Amino acid sequence: MKSIYKQSLVFLYMLTALGSLQAQDLIPAKFRLVAQKAAENEIKIDGDLAESVWQQAEKTTPFWESKPNDKDLAKTQTIVQVAYDSKYLYISAKIEGSNFVSQTRKRDQFFWESESFAVILDPMNRQSNGFFFGLTSNNVQCEDLLGSALFREMNFAWDTKWYSVTQVQEGFWTLEMAIPLRILPYKEDVLEWGINFVRPDFNNNQITTWTKVPVNFWPIDLGQTGTLVWNTPPPKPAKNIAVIPYATGNATQDQENQENDLKMNAGLDARYAITPALNVDLTINPDFSQIEVDAQQTNLGRFNLYFPEKRTFFLENSDIFGDYAIPSFMTPFYSRKIGLDEDGNAIPILFGARLSGNLTPTLRIGAMDMQTSKQGGTPAQNYSALSLNQRIFKRSTVKTYFLNRTILSASNESKLDPLLAYGRNAGSELQYINNSGSLTLNPSFHYSWKEGIKSDNWFYNFQGRYRKRSYQVFTDFINVGTNYYADMGFSTRLKTYDIERDTSFQVGFKEWFNRFDYYIRPKESKINTITLIAWDSQVWNPEYFRTDHVIDFNADFGFKNRSSFLLKINYSNINLPYAFDISEDLRVDKAEYHFPKLSLQYSSSNIKPFYYTLNLGTGEYYGAKINTLKFNLNYRVQPWGNFSLISEYNQIRLKGISENILLISPKTEINFSNNLFWTTFFQYNTQANNFNINSRLQWRYRPMSDLYLVYTDNYTATPFFNAKNRALVFKINYWLNL
Repeated sequence: MKSIYKQSLVFLYMLTALGSLQAQDLIPAKFRLVAQKAAENEIKIDGDLAESVWQQAEKTTPFWESKPNDKDLAKTQTIVQVAYDSKYLYISAKIEGSNFVSQTRKRDQFFWESESFAVILDPMNRQSNGFFFGLTSNNVQCEDLLGSALFREMNFAWDTKWYSVTQVQEGFWTLEMAIPLRILPYKEDVLEWGINFVRPDFNNNQITTWTKVPVNFWPIDLGQTGTLVWNTPPPKPAKNIAVIPYATGNATQDQENQENDLKMNAGLDARYAITPALNVDLTINPDFSQIEVDAQQTNLGRFNLYFPEKRTFFLENSDIFGDYAIPSFMTPFYSRKIGLDEDGNAIPILFGARLSGNLTPTLRIGAMDMQTSKQGGTPAQNYSALSLNQRIFKRSTVKTYFLNRTILSASNESKLDPLLAYGRNAGSELQYINNSGSLTLNPSFHYSWKEGIKSDNWFYNFQGRYRKRSYQVFTDFINVGTNYYADMGFSTRLKTYDIERDTSFQVGFKEWFNRFDYYIRPKESKINTITLIAWDSQVWNPEYFRTDHVIDFNADFGFKNRSSFLLKINYSNINLPYAFDISEDLRVDKAEYHFPKLSLQYSSSNIKPFYYTLNLGTGEYYGAKINTLKFNLNYRVQPWGNFSLISEYNQIRLKGISENILLISPKTEINFSNNLFWTTFFQYNTQANNFNINSRLQWRYRPMSDLYLVYTDNYTATPFFNAKNRALVFKINYWLNL
């Protein structure tokens, strides 16, 4: 095992050396744009661009292609201008092209799959945190907070009030945005902001940008921004105070227990900007009944599945708490542990508070405290979190955190296992990013406290990534102690269940994961990009015995017409220490297994109204034969309707027994306007023996203020459609700026 550590050190040295030798590919000084001062109330947000300020404002230089290639100017151009007055930052754009596809009218949806435009803002000019404001050609808004975390993806969870209008003409479309200055953290003496503009050109299957963003970087990378120049200091930031009260009515029917219930409820959210860069969010009796249900997943393995957070209070500024270690695999903070049980059922939250933002230009803070109430056998608990991010060098960050979960009811606590009374965690992580962004190094150490636990209560992790135009190298080593507990966190494989003894316990592990990506971009071809990916994962138990070794190879062909083809070959060698059940009739025994799998996937072009993805897989699985069929059918009636059908079918044959596992999920989305939506989601899952209906009507009757009507119904899958429970929820909230 010592050789593993030696190889890790050699790999780290090589990455560091490469980073020191490379040139710092900084954005040229030519990408500068002056903001034009406008008269008060001069600009009318109508997409017409007729105001005199737009005749005077400086225009951007030509846009560049960023993906799938980065060598040429964009095939169809975009012209952007920026203006401001005492209240708003204004963006106007004229965007050339044709076939302006907008997949939906629903907010925060399908930005990258539509004809769209976005502005990226870094008002503090730190290159580590910023803002994203996007529009489709059909004036569908989305916004998000941007960071520099290695694994964080955009989820468009951050919501704020801003204004926009688009107009579609023959051969081009125009837009105007008005972004309130009060929602942006900036200082009057900072006269240069980071800024960039991104345009997904749907018809040409390109992503184009104002600055020349290398193809090996995502176009929203904050290290690739240009400069917004203020010839005079920006207006003094105004106070940002918002109050969002809500009221609900909830009628439930439990057919299994023959119980009916009718409840009325109310609560309040509030937001106060202490400074332009530091906010306090308060919530009293929060309600998340309008949130869409989780998309069910088929679990054929022996480890926990990861479900993403969807509750808005926990999504905003979530990166400061959740971007430690590997968020979807092993992380000390997972917000779904607050106010949800293991099955995703709600546990009432009484109140909560969050402080997030910048204490200084280089120090970012996140502090949160949440109080849940007693429900059934679950005692009242308090959850608190503190996270500090200190920026160092140009783009790097040192992060540290402390987490605490405590049971508040002394009578309940005395009856519980001492391990359940409290859980505390602390840790620190360095996120090193060189100036060009090509090298990322993330070492971290994490510690936990539990009553009576004194050893093996830690884990450490090292991640390294080096990327160039034609390839990317990634390595990740993690060592988790058997007694590490994360009551507010998530682990895919730390907890183990021995089905023969019917008991759960923890087993530490060590995993080394290595991945190499290679990109081929043919010229004068129907193929945009060929991506070759090879990865290797090895896992050892605390005694240094290798339990898992998985090798995987992918070849992904992306075509210019937006279709793609994927070939995947996988080989696994597993020394299974404990038996587990795939289903009630299929048990995998403790043994050593070697099994290959092959899958092919084709995705048609989504330029057409009807498009689909088909995946076929076959091979072996823990001594069984497995065949898999997955498909995703989509039909778009632009711009008012989207209809989809997602299905996964697995046929498994083990010990002479054949098991068919089916998950099928139809979904309909009707957009009556940009403010009125009706979404219905069906899920039929034979593995979970559940059929679920979730239908939600949403009316955004004014900016950031919504009325919801939600119907949920659950049945058994077998016997077919035996009723379990149903609910009808009415909710209204009102966003009030003070």
